[in-house]
Amino acid sequence: MLFVALTLVVGLVAAALVAGAATDPGFSPWMTVAGSAVKYWVGAFGILLVVSHLRHFVAAGLTRRAVLAGGSAVGALLSLTVTLLGALLCHWLVRDVAIRRQAAS
Repeated sequence: MLFVALTLVVGLVAAALVAGAATDPGFSPWMTVAGSAVKYWVGAFGILLVVSHLRHFVAAGLTRRAVLAGGSAVGALLSLTVTLLGALLCHWLVRDVAIRRQAAS
């Protein structure tokens, strides 16, 4: 089964490389699918995490409301951290470009 899956993936990648080299693909519906996957993977991961671990938390004495509150707090802290890191990265990139432009002129 693994051999079949690996062969299929290698064949699809080879076909995509040949098609990309032979033609100029302007629009790819697969990019739409990939863009959707990027948006929804966190939600799917959260659902799988709750489904797999909620019964253990409840068995340990936590209520479902406490698990939801803790998960929400961790999610909020994680999103705030990622937002701040993204803002710092953007600030650094813009500043670096401005310094390079100033040095070039």
